[in-house]
Amino acid sequence: MKKLVLLLGLCGCTTTQQVSDDSFRYYVMDVHGTDPDAVFDDRIAATNYVEEFKEFHDYRIVKAQSYTNENE
Repeated sequence: MKKLVLLLGLCGCTTTQQVSDDSFRYYVMDVHGTDPDAVFDDRIAATNYVEEFKEFHDYRIVKAQSYTNENE
């Protein structure tokens, strides 16, 4: 009986969970530019921006760690 309980406990269901991570930002930059044209907290929003303006710009999405100053 103890083995059955142990087996059931170890074979529990697992799920994949998506954790929101605010430590990254997505910068949309023209390949020939030096400054970002837009900044997003969400990659999907950055991708939508690139798709919207792809006729006029050759954009790339740069993922960078967001720096927040705790003293502010």
